Parts: sequence; C-alpha cells; structure tokens
Amino acid sequence: MPLRPLEKQFEPKKVREIRNLAEEFDQLRKQMKGGPAGYMISGIHRCLETGIILGALSISLSLLDMFIHDMVILHEKEKEQNGDHRR
Repeated sequence: MPLRPLEKQFEPKKVREIRNLAEEFDQLRKQMKGGPAGYMISGIHRCLETGIILGALSISLSLLDMFIHDMVILHEKEKEQNGDHRR
C-alpha cells in the first residue's frame, strides 16, 4: 500500500513544520557520520518525511535513552578517574 503524501495527511502549516524538523534531523545525521545514533536519526528523518509521526517519536525516545545511558557511563568513568568512589 503506497503512502499518502504529507500534503494529504496534514494541513499546510503542519507539513512545513514536519519538513523543517525532518531537515534538522537530516543535518544532524550528516554530522554524526554513521554509527548507531546516525542510523536512528536516519530512521527518524524517514519517518517524518513519510508522515509516520508515532514512529519518529518512538525512535526519538530510543535515541534519547541511548544518549542518557552514554552520559551515565561517561560520568561514572570520570568519577573513577578522579578517585571519587562514592555512590
């Protein structure tokens, strides 16, 4: 079943907002240059371009979860290097 164009799914203002957001994710993907986050961002971009908003949200939340886990790991490594072993 072919996907309907964004213009048939949403009002013009919403289409512009979705396309702007998709472009921002595309620029971010180009900066990431691959890797797991780059692939997830590519998926978000494709979902937005086709109007699959719930899919874009789902992948975005997974990306946020991955980012937070990375931050926690970096924080723990930094604490170990500084000799701070408190929990």
